[in-house]
Amino acid sequence: MGKSKVTMALLLLTLMLNSNCANSEELSSVPDEKSNEAELNQVLDLEEFKQQLQEISTVAPAASSNQLNGRVKTLSTKYLLSPGDSIAVSVYGEPEFSQASVLVRPDGYATIEPFGEMYVAGSDVNDLTTELKARFKSYLLDPKISVKVNSMHTAKVYIYGAVQKPGLYQQERVTARDGSTGTTAIVTPELTVASVISNAGGIKYNADLRQVKVTNNATGRNEVLDLMNLIENGDASQDIYLRSGDTVYIPTLESNAQIADRDFMLVASSSLAPADFPVRVIGAVNRPGIHKLTSGSPRLNSAIAASEGYMPEANQKVVTIQRVTPQGNVSTFYVDPNKNDLILRPNDIVVVADKSTSVASRGFDFAGTIITPFGRFADSFNSWAEMFNPSRRYRRW
Repeated sequence: MGKSKVTMALLLLTLMLNSNCANSEELSSVPDEKSNEAELNQVLDLEEFKQQLQEISTVAPAASSNQLNGRVKTLSTKYLLSPGDSIAVSVYGEPEFSQASVLVRPDGYATIEPFGEMYVAGSDVNDLTTELKARFKSYLLDPKISVKVNSMHTAKVYIYGAVQKPGLYQQERVTARDGSTGTTAIVTPELTVASVISNAGGIKYNADLRQVKVTNNATGRNEVLDLMNLIENGDASQDIYLRSGDTVYIPTLESNAQIADRDFMLVASSSLAPADFPVRVIGAVNRPGIHKLTSGSPRLNSAIAASEGYMPEANQKVVTIQRVTPQGNVSTFYVDPNKNDLILRPNDIVVVADKSTSVASRGFDFAGTIITPFGRFADSFNSWAEMFNPSRRYRRW
């Protein structure tokens, strides 16, 4: 009898072990939110991927607040649900609660059974999984929930105002590969104000970055951002996430001459600025003409170097810089480049005269009269013949 009880106990133990093994195998086939997150983060070749992303993505990843000045952009793999997305909700062992396709509607809501309408826009997959687990505990003892994104919408935003290339920009998905394991993941770069400005070619230098306006077309709500605070102090709250249909407006200052050199250099060194800007160099240089200066080094001696240096007869101790404002006024600076490597602004005119004072004066007058695009000085001369009349008195500005 005792031996029979022992045999029965061993048999029951074997059955229990087999049952546990079977359950373990079945549970391992259910996607877990942690494993999903780990899979999405399989992006180890980040430096290579960032380079590819700049080439193939319409909207690049946002610049982090503490890295704007170095033109370094960061990549986030946390995807936030948005209208137009399709998701699948799986409840292990409860097919009546599972849904293969749930659409996030334009109002941000989705119909998820048995709860009905749930606002899911702005949540990531893990957030939604956690919320569904909590809700399903009213129905199931130990709910096993999996949420995945079937397809993602294409977000579109419009930017206009003081940017290089205003227009409509859309967010696109890219595929990242883990170089060590060969696994791939679909990544959607975050859509922020800074990322859209960057992909619009950067700001114009007369942009008023303290009054950037974002309008949500769905609600009509306006939000005013101070992007100078983002650049100066790293206030990431100013670089908000955008939603499809948002419009971004960057107003214009009255004149870029109102921007102090310190602020100009801060902006020029940030990822919000264009990569370069034009200046014109004329006079006694080896290659006069329009040259592009990199935004990180917009100085007088850089412009001289871009012009392949001075000619032998150049007056290297006094160089003239003429700056035309949008109102048509001209500011003139006389600079010794050896003592003051002046910060230049877009469309500045650099005049390098020769060592003859009279010719230098003529060069200053010619630059101010012919190069300005605003027509303020069109009536300064009655004819081309008068312009080049050697007997005409030339003025120094």
